[in-house]
Amino acid sequence: MSRPESPTSAGRGIPPPGGPPPWQRAGSAGPVQAQSNRNTPVPSASADTGNAIVKRPGVGTKGIPFQVTANFYQMTTIPDATFYHWEVGVTTQKGHEVKDLTTCRKALEVYSKMPTSPLYQQTFMENTFCIPPSASAGKGSRRRWNGKTAALKQGMAKGKSLVVELQHVADIDMAELGKAIKGEVLEVPQKCIQLLNIVLGHHPSASHFTVGQAFYPINDPQSTFNLANSHVNLHVGYRTSVRTSRGKVMLNVDVANTLVLKPGPLLDIMARVANLRLDQNTTLNPIQRGVITSSLLGVKVSSATTEPSGPNGVPPLKQDGEIKLWSWKIWGFSKDSVTKTTFTDADGKTMTVAKYFELKYGVRVRFPNLPCFNSDRSKTEPKWIPMEFAIVDPKQLYRKTLDGNMSRQMIDITCQPPSIRERKIQDAFNRIQSPASIMDAFNLKIGGGMMKVDARMLPAPRLKYGANSRGPEIQPRDGAWNLRDKTMLVGMELRNWAVVCFGDQQRTFPPMAVQKFVTQMVSTCNNTGMRITMARPNLVWEAGAIRDQDCIAGVLEKIVKGPAGRPQLIMCLLPTPNKDAIYNAIKHYADTIAGIPTQCVADKHIAKASPQYCANVCMKINMKLGGITSELSTKLTWVSSKPTMIIGIDVTHPTFGDKTMPSIAAVVGTINAGCSQYYSSLRIQDARMETLTEGSVQFAECLRAFIAKNKIGPARILVYRDGVSEGEFDSISKTEINAIRAAAERVKAGYRPAITYVACQKRHNARFFPIVGPGAGGGGRGGFSGRGGRGGGGAGRGGGSGGGGVSYPYDNVPPGTVIDTGVTHPTLHDYFMVSHAGLKGTSRPVHYQVLRDENRINQDDLQALTYELCHLYGKATRAVSVVTPVYYAHIVAARARCWFSAMKNAQSINYSPSGSSESLGLGQGGGRLPKLHSDLEGSLWYM
Repeated sequence: MSRPESPTSAGRGIPPPGGPPPWQRAGSAGPVQAQSNRNTPVPSASADTGNAIVKRPGVGTKGIPFQVTANFYQMTTIPDATFYHWEVGVTTQKGHEVKDLTTCRKALEVYSKMPTSPLYQQTFMENTFCIPPSASAGKGSRRRWNGKTAALKQGMAKGKSLVVELQHVADIDMAELGKAIKGEVLEVPQKCIQLLNIVLGHHPSASHFTVGQAFYPINDPQSTFNLANSHVNLHVGYRTSVRTSRGKVMLNVDVANTLVLKPGPLLDIMARVANLRLDQNTTLNPIQRGVITSSLLGVKVSSATTEPSGPNGVPPLKQDGEIKLWSWKIWGFSKDSVTKTTFTDADGKTMTVAKYFELKYGVRVRFPNLPCFNSDRSKTEPKWIPMEFAIVDPKQLYRKTLDGNMSRQMIDITCQPPSIRERKIQDAFNRIQSPASIMDAFNLKIGGGMMKVDARMLPAPRLKYGANSRGPEIQPRDGAWNLRDKTMLVGMELRNWAVVCFGDQQRTFPPMAVQKFVTQMVSTCNNTGMRITMARPNLVWEAGAIRDQDCIAGVLEKIVKGPAGRPQLIMCLLPTPNKDAIYNAIKHYADTIAGIPTQCVADKHIAKASPQYCANVCMKINMKLGGITSELSTKLTWVSSKPTMIIGIDVTHPTFGDKTMPSIAAVVGTINAGCSQYYSSLRIQDARMETLTEGSVQFAECLRAFIAKNKIGPARILVYRDGVSEGEFDSISKTEINAIRAAAERVKAGYRPAITYVACQKRHNARFFPIVGPGAGGGGRGGFSGRGGRGGGGAGRGGGSGGGGVSYPYDNVPPGTVIDTGVTHPTLHDYFMVSHAGLKGTSRPVHYQVLRDENRINQDDLQALTYELCHLYGKATRAVSVVTPVYYAHIVAARARCWFSAMKNAQSINYSPSGSSESLGLGQGGGRLPKLHSDLEGSLWYM
């Protein structure tokens, strides 16, 4: 089988002007291959030139200065005393743990009024373990109290005897926090931060339901939103966390959102998930079975406790005329319907599940063709329950992947302009203010307004397109640019391709509409630098194939082995129902079995045949075939001066509660100085494992691909690592840096490139808002002018720069905003950056934290390089929110997740997880990763 054509294949692509840097000119012109060459010269780097902990080398100076408002509130007073950490336990006299929060609070309240209690006359937090300084005790001491509470929760007898046990485990010296913010110690003491979080969260937790540090109002219709035609509700609240910066402690406040599964009959929820109408003849095809399995696995359900109120109500289960309450958890679904699924009872008699429920509980199934769910985690002895007899329990968080409909609704509700979000944050801050008695007891005071911090707007880089463009170079404006009159830097030829419509010709994909779309695609591709010599590809309609995953693969296989020959590309047109499942099946077959690039297009785009949409699709196709969209017009100085590889790492994890799927680790590495070509490596590892377990192998693959391309190894490696929490910084960075060292040694003995390792955090709650108003663009550090450039002086849409202000046509802070003071770490090297244009909602900055720097990159150089890399995302004409290598790593991991989802859907019937993926037949710890077809290696197959 032939490999995809190289961007530099003679006669196929237009070579980029200017030529590569000296270290790359000896590179091979063929497709990238991960092959070893132990005779290749590899530059050496000195031993550990960086520090284990990277201090801030200074602050950046480049860019136009201005100020922003940050959603942080400075604490004007913090305690400096020592507090005492007690672990609290409340049990019954028989030793059973009391989990009800109201009961525990009452028990502690009663105990605290006893003179012999260490809580006596103290301010304390329930189950928070923290008591002000007069209640001292030796570490490890215990206090036990057997007593009665005056009033307990409803349903318990008044005066019920309980046992309260306190164990002193640690002292919390708040003076350590003062040293950290002064820079006297490098690490911020987390136990001090935990204490402050507990104190400040005590008051709102009494009137809200909590999820971690987030608080959601109880029974507040203004904070609960029904997502139409879905199985979830959206709850809106806020979250708080204590943060530190140089010389200050701050409270970070932001809005928060969470999804909760709608309670009600399980069949109703199932129908919404699978997008079907229920009647007595309803059946599920394999695609729909896979969808309900992935969506409903782990959901808690119960039997009905009352008679059904309507024709579709859930009947109760009765024994001897008495209603029985049962609680279950969904562990899987049966292969056969409820009238065909059988089991053997204690007497050795075999009967169907439907017959058993009729005899045992006197209820008949109304939907005989639907499967049962397994209520026992054992897969060898499942306990089958008909779905129509179960009700979904209330208050269950939903952490599964959302479909397009739910995502759109959620975005519409949660994406708020910065001015509205800023107001809601201030309202939330006012609502969560703790009573003065608590604040005074802990010597805490917080300023009432958001902080103002200094920012800078970095200049956007110039981009280079194909030589046949009208004006090959372009300057992004407001984080975006246009492909009009531009051709791609390296355009590929498409000689053989096919189009498959997974829908009928009458309603979903009318032939005239499809032909119009194909014609527009061909025209657009030819105008943007590609060359499509097959203007009329083979068109195939396969409406029946969408019911079965094997049928989808069969349709594609016919095309691959058809009389027209092996195509370079298959374009797949997808219907809206079950689009994700069909997409997964296509990608699994094409990526791992056929080795052919595919381009999927949703049905909503066909009739419109928008030239702009077709141009976006054209960029993807060109990159999949080996082409290059654009590069920076001026070389990335730090990258081109020495052989340099930039690596992106991401690890994606299965959805919450799914114990059958592995985590997927993706590593991508640049193999050219323009940072437009990448090699990718995939591995699977145990679920929820964030650290790369086969990192040395993955890094070695990337290094060998770099050497195969350039005939020399990188002297410097810059790693951007996504998905690492602050608590894992040290362990993960050390492990993965050692893995790079081992990979380099594996490639060539003694090879030691210098490594810089940067963590990228997107899941944080820092937000920045422009300061807009009279005089905002005035002198000093300057202000901000939005919506057409109000105020004096600016950069951006108004061009040029003035007296320290920034002009930008949208409500968010402008692309290129960087903040490295005011709300950053007191001592260590970090910065926030907004690299993209926030067109909808409030821009989320990325928090970059340098954990290792053997290359000693200048602060300005690192920030500029980071911003430039955000402009090299090949399938967009906008700067993206995070550096492109991380973005690509995320896409690679997500694509591998599609493969597993397809495999899981194919086996979703009659499986029951047992804690690993062995129930899927995938092997231990997540099983075997389907291997990417060799014809796709070294290409951007995932675009």
